[in-house]
Amino acid sequence: MTLQSIIDTYNYSTATGCRLTKKASDELYEAILQHINLETDPKVDPNKRNMTTLYVSVEQEIPEDFMTFTGYRPSTKILYHNYCELELLRILSKLRPEDRRYICLYETTKERIKTSCFGSFCPRGECFEISIIALRFIATVFPEERLWIDMYVGNIARTILNEERQFSKRTVLMFCQVLSELRREKDGLVIDLLLSYLDDKHLHNKSVITSAINDCILYSSLRRVA
Repeated sequence: MTLQSIIDTYNYSTATGCRLTKKASDELYEAILQHINLETDPKVDPNKRNMTTLYVSVEQEIPEDFMTFTGYRPSTKILYHNYCELELLRILSKLRPEDRRYICLYETTKERIKTSCFGSFCPRGECFEISIIALRFIATVFPEERLWIDMYVGNIARTILNEERQFSKRTVLMFCQVLSELRREKDGLVIDLLLSYLDDKHLHNKSVITSAINDCILYSSLRRVA
């Protein structure tokens, strides 16, 4: 399986609420291992900005039809590379939450994120999108990092709501999906974001908002998951 098909398959299952069968889960797990280098022992230099991925090998050029789980098309390799690695490791942690063999991968990746510009939130270029993906990874793998998660949520929301720059609706939906996964008291923020950026007069309650987010993911995934 390609990196995109692995990520899309898992996101499709969570968006639809359809749990993967044990066979499908095991196949996805084995496919992930094909893309992760478990033999490497990377070191993170705390005095440098470590923007380069450590464990997942990706194509040097962005595949022509590559998109994120909400259908956003990366224009930079730094987003493409980080999206693939952070999503793959996040999915690995969900498929094998008790497997301690991968803890060092998660911990080293967390340290790498901390040294990067997007580790403390970055609104510039596609580092903004990486900040959202980093938030998703941290919130899933390290939910105890409450202050870090709150920093991301607050800065990302403030940047979008203050209209400090123009964003793709796919980027906004990406953030809304992460908020919905946090299952915290953010429903009002999700609604405000979607009402501000989507031209659908029927988006006026939580159930419809959640449906809209998932429909966006489904639309993107259905075109690519066989």
